[in-house]
Amino acid sequence: MAKSARFIGWLAAAFVGYLAIGWLSMQLVFAPQNIAVVWPLSGFFLSALILAKPTQRKFLVPLLFLADFCVEIYGGSNFVLSAIYAACLSAEAMFSWWVLNKLFGEQFRFSTLRQTISFLVLVVMLSNALATSGAMLGANLILDDPFWDGWLSWWSSSAVGNLLMTPLILSWAQFSNKKKEPGFNRAILEITGMSIAVFASVYLAFTVVDFEFTGLENPLSEALYVLSFPVLIWAAIRHGIKGSAVASFSLAASVFALSINATHVDGITVLELSNILKTQVFVAVICSTSLILAVVITEKGQSDKLKISALEETAEANKTKRLLQHHRSLFSCKQVSC
Repeated sequence: MAKSARFIGWLAAAFVGYLAIGWLSMQLVFAPQNIAVVWPLSGFFLSALILAKPTQRKFLVPLLFLADFCVEIYGGSNFVLSAIYAACLSAEAMFSWWVLNKLFGEQFRFSTLRQTISFLVLVVMLSNALATSGAMLGANLILDDPFWDGWLSWWSSSAVGNLLMTPLILSWAQFSNKKKEPGFNRAILEITGMSIAVFASVYLAFTVVDFEFTGLENPLSEALYVLSFPVLIWAAIRHGIKGSAVASFSLAASVFALSINATHVDGITVLELSNILKTQVFVAVICSTSLILAVVITEKGQSDKLKISALEETAEANKTKRLLQHHRSLFSCKQVSC
C-alpha cells in the first residue's frame, strides 16, 4: 500500500512539475514566431524517463503527454496542433531515452565524457531535430506557418532546454542521495552563492552597462563574458556536474528573463529571430563548455581514486607477501636449527 502511494505521489509530482515548468516557459514566448526562447520541458521529460523505474515508464509517458498537451492548449495552439506538438515531444523523449539506454544502460548520469558527447550529439542535436521536423510539418500543414524559420526557432529552443534541464535534474537527483554525508549543506550554500554571483553578473551587464536592446542590438557585451564565465568555471571545478548545471541554469534564466523584460511591449515580447538565436547560441556554447569541463574533472577524479585504490591494494598485497616470506624464512631457520 505504501509503495503504491509513493508511486502515485511520484507521478503526481512529475505531472504538476511539468505543468509548472510549462507555465513558466510560456512566459518566455516571443513574437512573431510565437515560440518560447527556451523549452526546458524536453529535458524534464527525458530526465523523468531516465530516473523512472521500468514499471513506471508505461504510466509516465501518457501522463506527461497529457501534461504537454495542456501546456500547448494554454499557449494558444488549437486541439489538433497541441496533440501533434505533445506527440512529437513525447516521441523525442522516448527516442532519446532508448538511445541512451542502448548505449549506457540504466546508469546514464553524465559520468563520462563519452556519455556527455553522446548526449550532445544524439539527444540535443539529432533527436531534437527529428521531433522539430515533425512538429513544424504539422504547423506548416495546419497553419501554413513558414517551415524553416519555425524549425530553427523550435530546434534551438528545445536544444537549450535539454542542455539545461537534463544535467540539472540528473546530477541533483544523484546528489540528493548524499544528504547524510559530511559537507552536503556546505555544498548547497556554495552552489547557491555561485548562482547568485552569476545572476548578479548578468544583471549588471543588462542594467549598469548601457544597452539599447530594441530588437536590433544583441545585449551581450564583454562584461557578460568576463563576469559570468569565471564563476561557471569555478562551479565546474569545485562541485562538478551539479555545480556546473546550477550555474548554467542561473545564467540562462537570467539572460533570457532580462532579454524578454527588455523587449516587452504592450504585453508582447518582440524579438528578431537573429537576435534570439545569437543569445541561444551564446548560452548553449557557455553551458555545454562548462558541462564538458565538469565531466572531464569528475571523470579524472574518479580515475585518480581508482588509481589510488589500486596502488593501496598493491601495497597491501606486497606487504602481505613480504610478511609471508618473512614467516617462511623463520620457519626454515627453525627447521635447520632442529
